[in-house]
Amino acid sequence: MPAPDVALRAELLERTQWANEFSFLEIEKLAEYLQSRHVKQGMVVFREGDKDATLFVVAEGKVGIVKAGARRQDLPIATIGVGHTLGEMALVDGQARSAGAVAVEDLTLLAITRADLDRLTVEHPKLAVKLVLKVARLLSQRLRQTTSNLADRLG
Repeated sequence: MPAPDVALRAELLERTQWANEFSFLEIEKLAEYLQSRHVKQGMVVFREGDKDATLFVVAEGKVGIVKAGARRQDLPIATIGVGHTLGEMALVDGQARSAGAVAVEDLTLLAITRADLDRLTVEHPKLAVKLVLKVARLLSQRLRQTTSNLADRLG
């Protein structure tokens, strides 16, 4: 039986439907590599330019994604809620954050760091591949949406 905090993270992850391609046993195993973070409304989750290779799944609340404008003020790009992720690019490529994130509501986030992903890869390679493919699909979907939005604006 998993430790109570691992069980809670597994339950939070399952409720998001983010992990709908994973069995509950896989979700429980993933939860061992996750950390939960609570962020109060108005607080910064991360800033554009931060070097932090962590992916977050929103378990509760909403997050505003912001990008620095020409005058250095944060411009809102999107608001994302439960079941959505942020930080995929930083997890994959280890580069600085391309945007910032601010809690629009009180948040509960499930986080996986690059170090935890590396550990998962060694200890449970099939599950790690499944997770990385999930992240790759999310990045692909976002790129397709961005391309479509750009085409709409240009056309």
